[in-house]
Amino acid sequence: MSADGDVTVREISIDNPNTDTAVTIAQLTDLHLSGTLTSEDRADDVIKFTYENHAWGRDGQYTYRTEQALSVAAKNSDKIIITGDVIDYQSQGSINLVKTVIWEKYSNVTLLMGNHEPLRTLYEEIPDTTPLADRLAVLEGWGTYSCEMIGTHVMAISLDNGALYDEGTTGSKFNLSPLQIEQFENDLNTARENGYTVLLFYHVPLNTGNPNYNKVKPIELELNGEKVTAGDLNSANVAGRNFYNASELVGRNSADEASKQVYDIITSNADVIAATFCGHRHCDFYTEINAYTADGDFKTIPQYTLAATAYTPSVLKITVN
Repeated sequence: MSADGDVTVREISIDNPNTDTAVTIAQLTDLHLSGTLTSEDRADDVIKFTYENHAWGRDGQYTYRTEQALSVAAKNSDKIIITGDVIDYQSQGSINLVKTVIWEKYSNVTLLMGNHEPLRTLYEEIPDTTPLADRLAVLEGWGTYSCEMIGTHVMAISLDNGALYDEGTTGSKFNLSPLQIEQFENDLNTARENGYTVLLFYHVPLNTGNPNYNKVKPIELELNGEKVTAGDLNSANVAGRNFYNASELVGRNSADEASKQVYDIITSNADVIAATFCGHRHCDFYTEINAYTADGDFKTIPQYTLAATAYTPSVLKITVN
C-alpha cells in the first residue's frame, strides 16, 4: 500500500507467462456520489424526501474524493473499472454528477451496477413503488455483463450482482440472463484456449466456502510509517466480517438457480480466473474462494475487496505482467 497525495493506492501483480507486455487496470468502488437535486427530482416526493433526510454526501459534498481517486487511477493505467455504488441513490442530480465527473473526463471507464444504483429512497417511511425495471432503465451506461480485452492477454469480465441485492436474506444474486451466462462460459473457454488471464469484477463479494474466512478483519498496513486501515471502520468491519457463508453475500446460499449456475461457473474455472475484485463492504479485505480447475483440481481464487472511495479515496492498481 502506498499513497499518492491523499489517495491510498493498494497494488497487486499477477503473472501471465504468455506475454512480455504489462497491462494495468485501476479499480475504484463505492463512490456514493450524491448530486444537488434538479427541478425534476424536486417534483418527485420520494427523491425529495430522501434528499431532505439524508445529509451525508448531499450536494456533491464528497465528490472531491472521487476526483482525487480518478486522477490517480488514470495515471499509467490502461483501464479503469468502478465496481458499483457509483451513486448513493437514484436522482437525476446524481446521474448528472456521474456524467460530469466520470463520463465527460475519462473515456476508458467501465461502471458496474451496485445495490445503491436502483434505489430512489433509503428510508422505509416513504416506500418507492416505482417498478425495478423502470429504475434500471434510467441507468444508461451500467451493464449487467461485459467482457473486454485489455492489451493482448488480459480479459476483464464484469458481472452484475448488485442490482438485485437484498441485505439479510438469501436473495443476493447475479442479475444475468441465460444468454449472458452462456456468453460467460464461452468467454472463459476462449480465455483458456488462448492463454488469457481472466479478471472478474463485481460489486457484492462472493462467499468463499472456506470456514477460515468466517470472521475477516480489514487489512491494516503501514503507510509512511503509520498503521492504516482504509475505508469506513464501522462496528461490523472492526469485529470482522463473514466471507464464508454470509446470507447477504452472493454464491453458495443464493436462492435462485441462475446465481448458483454463475457461482458454479466461477468456481470451476480457477485455471483461467486469476483473481476477482469487488467492493460493498467499504474496507480493504483479502479472501480466497474455494474453487477447482477445469480438470477438477482444487485451487483457490483470490478475492480483493476494496475500500470505499466515499470515505477514503482509494485505488487498487492491478498489474498483469
